[in-house]
Amino acid sequence: MNNLLPPYLKNIEATTSDRLVDFTRRILIIVGIVVIVGLLLAFLYYGFDVVLLAFSGILLAIFIRSLSDILRDHTPLSDKWSVSITLLLMIGAIGLSTVFLVPRIGGQVDVLTQTVPQSIQDVRDYLNQYGIGSFLRGQELEPSQLLSGQVAMVSSRIAGIFSTTIGIITSVTVVFFTGLFLAFEPRMYIDGFIKLVPPKGRARTRQILTALDYTLRWWLIARVLSMVIIAVLTFLGLWLLDVPLALTLGILTGLLTFIPIIGATLAIIPPMLIAFTQEPILALYVLGFYLLLQTVESYLITPLVQERAISLPSALMILFQLFFGAVAGILGIALAAPVLAVIIVVVKMVYVQDILDDSVPVRGLPAEASS
Repeated sequence: MNNLLPPYLKNIEATTSDRLVDFTRRILIIVGIVVIVGLLLAFLYYGFDVVLLAFSGILLAIFIRSLSDILRDHTPLSDKWSVSITLLLMIGAIGLSTVFLVPRIGGQVDVLTQTVPQSIQDVRDYLNQYGIGSFLRGQELEPSQLLSGQVAMVSSRIAGIFSTTIGIITSVTVVFFTGLFLAFEPRMYIDGFIKLVPPKGRARTRQILTALDYTLRWWLIARVLSMVIIAVLTFLGLWLLDVPLALTLGILTGLLTFIPIIGATLAIIPPMLIAFTQEPILALYVLGFYLLLQTVESYLITPLVQERAISLPSALMILFQLFFGAVAGILGIALAAPVLAVIIVVVKMVYVQDILDDSVPVRGLPAEASS
């Protein structure tokens, strides 16, 4: 039948057939993309905690490698021996800290948990004396009940795997062994991931992973240094101000420093409450000290320790912390900053450089590859 058609009709039929095939192919591609994106979103929604645990393991592996690389570069040790000795040193440091610090701060932690509820009551009584706390009248909850209610509200947002002691132990174990295996064999996992990318994009993917490794490595180093410095300065400042539980409060402040912005805000509450129980004016001194400490951290410590790390926009950081906190609770708040750092690097390299073909510097790469 086709042989009886004029040549121009044959061309039209062939063109129509090609267009139909091309249209069908595009529809299938779009449907496939929608399905994949839907599956990814469903996985992130239902398995977001698992994703964060995996990301925590990656951070642990990067931190271990950052220390073991120093040991490997300055000793004749092989790569695996450097990682092994680094792990032993880390475990030894944790063990020594447990032996020497836990007996000292254990009692202080008990006192802290008992003092904070009483401090809340003291603050309410003090404010009510001057009529400032009239809005608190009629509150029937005791301070301990109020505190436990707040803790329960926060805890209700934490993912199911963190809701029990067994869940916490399981999560810590998963993070530890994930970080351990990644630290010992990073090349195997990196090469395996790159092989999932089409050949023409593998070199660029390796560059992106290199930039991400550099960014997270120096972000972690900067945060750990800031945590140590802030913990020591806080302990010394509270000790000089004769605030009770100075050692425990210093360690707590150092730990909360891992969380940018929000951590510093939360860290100021316990010492002010405890200082208030001693003398109201002492709470003002503590507030002034913490404001001075945060100023020193923002304008001196952070610029020095984060010279090679990525700079994160403060407003965007707060929004990310609020979003991750609503989705994954405490773990989400703690990991919001490094996740944001990853997103910024990926957007710079994939969207700005590759899609928009614009020049933007990315740290951790040669000059010709970073812009």
